[in-house]
Amino acid sequence: MKKKLVKWMGVASFLLFFGAIGYGIGYFYGDIGGPWLEELNMIELLIGSFIFILVWIGSFYVAIIIHELGHLIGGLISGYRFGSFRIGSLLLKKGSNGFELKKYQIAGTGGQCLMVPPDSADETFPYLAYNLGGPLLNLAVGLLSGVMCAVFPSLMLFAIVNLIVALMNGVPIKYRLIANDAYNALTLSKNPLARRVTLTILKINNQLMEGLRLKEMPDSWFDLPNDFDRQNVLLVSLLGVQANRLFDQGRLNEARLLIDDLLMSDAQMNGVMRALLICQRALIDLIEQGADADLSMLQEKEVQQVMKGMPKNLDILLLQYASALLKDQDHTKANQVKAKLEKAMNQSPYLAEVAASQEVLEWIDTAQTKQSLI
Repeated sequence: MKKKLVKWMGVASFLLFFGAIGYGIGYFYGDIGGPWLEELNMIELLIGSFIFILVWIGSFYVAIIIHELGHLIGGLISGYRFGSFRIGSLLLKKGSNGFELKKYQIAGTGGQCLMVPPDSADETFPYLAYNLGGPLLNLAVGLLSGVMCAVFPSLMLFAIVNLIVALMNGVPIKYRLIANDAYNALTLSKNPLARRVTLTILKINNQLMEGLRLKEMPDSWFDLPNDFDRQNVLLVSLLGVQANRLFDQGRLNEARLLIDDLLMSDAQMNGVMRALLICQRALIDLIEQGADADLSMLQEKEVQQVMKGMPKNLDILLLQYASALLKDQDHTKANQVKAKLEKAMNQSPYLAEVAASQEVLEWIDTAQTKQSLI
């Protein structure tokens, strides 16, 4: 049933997308361009259509900004404080020295607004306004723009774009790479433990930005009852963070076992998390097995999609560096990847991940030295 819903949502979005383009071009050349349309040659028509499509894409970016502003407003009125605000790969974070502009990207997302709950927050803390603020603001802007089309017909395109974004995020769906806002809100409404875990993950994210590494955080933040629901995506996400923490602590074998348990069990997780866990599993094998490491899981379509969609992710770049140095034994390629990694470190908003990556680099170089002596 869920797969069918996702399929029909995709079809609806496709029809709305190209239907709006068709409407816009027809309107532009019909109602506006009618008097002089016959005087245009084919090249001028193509240029005009290209400009319209650029405006259409620009409208989507504006809709994404509106969407993330909705999350920001919903979070602020619920008692959260500002953490970071991302559009595309540009991220604005609030650090100890004020606001900073960094670069960060997550495959399958056009933006993200992360808030920080107060330390006293528990499972009773408000969550709906924060989670649903994005699609609700898109819906409001879309409807208002639609009404205003009676006076300003050119707003029809902007109205349709906002309604598409509202639909894609306001109907509960777990997409292949990531769950949408309404799906998360529905999950939170059914499970108090999921609400507590979500608050914890927001807190962890903020601490990572401020420079506190996973291995330095309290053990109590990562506790889950033995009988928790492994079909709950939000709860399983904390297990993914636990695997990251074991890796950060240098407990590579335990991290491998937990990752294998997650990948081989019926645990539900979003596609991005699964792909990143596979990347971390491959990195562990490279560090411990060198040229003998089996990297076949990296060829999965979804893993490749995430790796291409997150080219500046530190964990992915570390994997690529280790693969070039330890598997391929190509020092030229390894140095090229290392240069990209160092640049990504300078742009990363996560100070703790930068420190952890520097340590992992040492692990990889040490592994290469040992391998060369064999």
